[in-house]
Amino acid sequence: MDSPEEIELWKQLVPREGMKHEFLIDGLLALASLHLAHLEPSSNQFYTSLGVEYQSHGLLGFNALLPSVDGENVNALLVFSVIITVMAFAISVTSPKDPESTPSEALQSIVRLLRGVAVINDISQGSIRSSMLGILVRPGKGPPSNHDFLRREDLEAAMASLIERSEQLSKYVGPLQHQLYVSCIRSLQEAFEHVLTYGNVSIAIAWPETVSNKLMEQFQQEDPMAQLIWVHYGVLTLVIHNFWWGKGFGVRLINSVSESLHSTDNEWMTYTQWARDCARVVSERAESGSG
Repeated sequence: MDSPEEIELWKQLVPREGMKHEFLIDGLLALASLHLAHLEPSSNQFYTSLGVEYQSHGLLGFNALLPSVDGENVNALLVFSVIITVMAFAISVTSPKDPESTPSEALQSIVRLLRGVAVINDISQGSIRSSMLGILVRPGKGPPSNHDFLRREDLEAAMASLIERSEQLSKYVGPLQHQLYVSCIRSLQEAFEHVLTYGNVSIAIAWPETVSNKLMEQFQQEDPMAQLIWVHYGVLTLVIHNFWWGKGFGVRLINSVSESLHSTDNEWMTYTQWARDCARVVSERAESGSG
């Protein structure tokens, strides 16, 4: 939120929209509660619980309107769906030791929520771009300096390594599964290119919605290649590390899923090395205060 237009959106336009839709105010209060949980660690549990309570109340109004999306409520519905998606990241940050907020659980929750965002966006038939929310979907002016851990040559090598690994496994998983791996890797590479070109972090949140549901299904079934692709998605989420609601999410996702892969076969360590190196660089920078 680094432009006057975005600040105006969140400080003025969204609250005004909330005056017409109580569930949106609940969403804003839910997110504000989690921010307080982050700012005041001694009251973490209280504010996190309060945030979940506001979210639950807001979901009642949100779900009641979903069957009748129209021009009067589409903006409020979409903003709320974005808020609760961000909250899925935030809860894993404010409650990292909660078994239900592990990176894997948070990732599955995020994917489910993004499906709802996509449904609302499809119903709106592209009207979002010309609405008050258009600022959120326009490309940025270029990548911020704190994205420089994504060196293009290293990224290209990592994506080539993913493709190579999928080729090695193709004789064991069959052509359809192999095609799924390759299409998801190509999509992920395009998302990285978008970040490198525009610096727009929204793709880091939205990418899971752009790929087949089967990739998450395979992840839930602990398919090693699917896990490896999600480890690399974790690198994409490192671009939100400097936001309070995304701090540490990618690092924990990379490390926890990598550990799961390594426990099946140490051979996977080679393929997670780049992701783990990126996570280490971002963590060390954050600890040193260099961004």
